[in-house]
Amino acid sequence: MTSGTPRTLRTLNEGAVLDALFRHGPLTRPEIEQLTGLSKPAAARLLLRVEEAGVVVRDGERASRSGPPAQVWRANPRAALVAGITVTAERIAAEVCDLDGSPLGEASADNTVTDAAQIAPALRALLEAALTDCGADVAQVRDVTIGVPGVIDPIPGVLRHSGRLPAWVGVDVIGLVAAELPGTTVYTANDVGLVLIAEAEFGAARDAASVVLVWVGSGIKAAFLRDGELMLGPHGSAGEIGSVIVPAFDVVPDRSSERSRAVPGGGVLLEQLLQPSALQALELPAIADRLAVAVSSAAALLDPERVVIAGSLSDAYGTALADAVQERLGFLPHDRPDVRCGELGARAQVRGAVCLSQRSARARLVGAGSLADVVLPVSAR
Repeated sequence: MTSGTPRTLRTLNEGAVLDALFRHGPLTRPEIEQLTGLSKPAAARLLLRVEEAGVVVRDGERASRSGPPAQVWRANPRAALVAGITVTAERIAAEVCDLDGSPLGEASADNTVTDAAQIAPALRALLEAALTDCGADVAQVRDVTIGVPGVIDPIPGVLRHSGRLPAWVGVDVIGLVAAELPGTTVYTANDVGLVLIAEAEFGAARDAASVVLVWVGSGIKAAFLRDGELMLGPHGSAGEIGSVIVPAFDVVPDRSSERSRAVPGGGVLLEQLLQPSALQALELPAIADRLAVAVSSAAALLDPERVVIAGSLSDAYGTALADAVQERLGFLPHDRPDVRCGELGARAQVRGAVCLSQRSARARLVGAGSLADVVLPVSAR
């Protein structure tokens, strides 16, 4: 039996109701009672209280087999706003959504950041631009996820290595942005990991329990998702498969960098095998040969249910590339993973960032100390 103070029990009950509405959509009070175990009087009082706080709203009525129509309740999607920001060497883009994931605004700009002091003001300005059309204020954004290319330390969320964003490396981006946006929870995430989260939620990986995503564009990276959890590794470098040593094929090894000169055995780094300059003169079969090296390595180590190929290479060749790679995995002595191409294209990363922010905001509302304390006074849509 659960025990506690009236305030604690009230908070737990509020969270249970919100969780039911987020999971199941609009519900009548009897349905809420059945899902949460609340009594009729308790459910009625609680719904009025969270309605006053702006967390839930009335959503019409539903016919009843016996008695008058029942009032329908739903979670208020505008109880909090969330945002996703993606950063590349060339551009920064932002999208703001409500708790249902419905887009409210977006904006993008050239990445002109050259030192740490410019990061937070640049991101705030972009969020303000994204909010212009919907008339909301940046203070209403409760969760922001920032996607960046490179290796992120999982504990402090600091970018440890990125050849494309030198001004961001070693910088406490979370602390700077949180100070610029008081009351907002800020996260950083690897860009390819966000692509996989989006594909798992909306795209080619949505019905698979374990997925490896191989992203090929300006370089090659990977991400691994098992039972909804993104595997990062203790150093945050899981998925940096560009450093894997592979046969050279007909690639002339580039020994100009210290890292490349240290490659043993006459092979090349996988990133050299699949860099754009090495692929541009090749036809699809030869490209699939090289990509199968990366996919087979991931399949042998992780035994995923599915492999998703994403990035500009996938966008260019589509399902023909996935089919060709699938065919080349026939040599594997175990069950081959299902190989598919990503479905979300260039918007996958920002959709993954919004998805993480949305999950965080919902979880905070469900487990908040007091919903009235954390929900902003915004009107229902």
